Amino acid sequence: MLIKGRQEGDMPDDLASFFDKRFGEPDKVLSDLYNAENKQRYLAGFSKFMIQHMAKPWVARMIYSRFDLFLSS
Repeated sequence: MLIKGRQEGDMPDDLASFFDKRFGEPDKVLSDLYNAENKQRYLAGFSKFMIQHMAKPWVARMIYSRFDLFLSS
């Protein structure tokens, strides 16, 4: 959801700026993902970003909604 939010422009501008500085533009992120030897490890790196920015409402809502979905399934 984090990558998709950035790719589709749903991510707030201030957060998108932090994201781009850390991971690069969305097209680069997707390219890196497809070319990663260990895709799970690459994707796990995004959890640190979410933890660092979980005080931001957009990230907090995403974490809450995914956690809620996990618990209800």
